[in-house]
Amino acid sequence: EKGETKVRTYSFIMGKVDTDAIITEPEEGVEYKLFLTQATLGKRFYALATTQNNENKFINTTTKPTDGVIFQVEKVDGGYKFYTMIDGAKKYVNAYLVYDEANDKYSKRLNFVDATDNVWTYEADTNAWFVNLPQGEETVKYVLGTYGDFKTFCISEATYISPSNTGITQFPANFMTKEVAESLTPDDKVDLA
Repeated sequence: EKGETKVRTYSFIMGKVDTDAIITEPEEGVEYKLFLTQATLGKRFYALATTQNNENKFINTTTKPTDGVIFQVEKVDGGYKFYTMIDGAKKYVNAYLVYDEANDKYSKRLNFVDATDNVWTYEADTNAWFVNLPQGEETVKYVLGTYGDFKTFCISEATYISPSNTGITQFPANFMTKEVAESLTPDDKVDLA
């Protein structure tokens, strides 16, 4: 009826990663999987070593933990750099911005490069990894993960994520060890409630 509001509630059953399995202080020399739990879609996605199209807006994913690429970290002053091996070469996760003059705005990008200035830091209140990027005269903080119903890793302005929407509308990227990730299957079902 006109003017009537209807509310729909959804619950998902999916494999849950115990928060004890999430790595907040990764160590050099340890093999990890970069993943996110996408509650909107009821799936867990693991990062691949490919980006979508030539604009490098997103890192592609898979739901199979064994197909997700292995990541390692380098501890640097102020945080970490993340990398994987692509065709036998070390490639770093690189977040950057491209200025679109016609629309007077910045476009977010993620790709894999030989070297990067990106330094990632973890914040426990949102369970997320952040990077600061130059944006004109300023530096703006970005979060690694996804949102809405996207199946890819991307970066978003840090102002979009908060402790109250983490895991609800904003889905941060996290690390777990390769062994823990590969012990899970896409078919694991655990009630998130």
